[in-house]
Amino acid sequence: ASKSILFSIPIDLIGTPDSKWRFAAFIGAQDDHGGAGVGEFRSVEKEAKEWIGGGKANPNDPNIYDWILPGVK
Repeated sequence: ASKSILFSIPIDLIGTPDSKWRFAAFIGAQDDHGGAGVGEFRSVEKEAKEWIGGGKANPNDPNIYDWILPGVK
């Protein structure tokens, strides 16, 4: 309903952020190839197919659907 995604990362895993830190979120579809593990991003091609995402304009682009980058000051 709020059209938002919330997540957290424990500070003890990444350290204490300061004003010079920048964050980026990369969004993809996880594919563990049936191994129930972390795996990798599912393939993305120009046209979507079963088990393959669509919308990739350049075949050399990474297999991500979207990214959120911090603003540059």
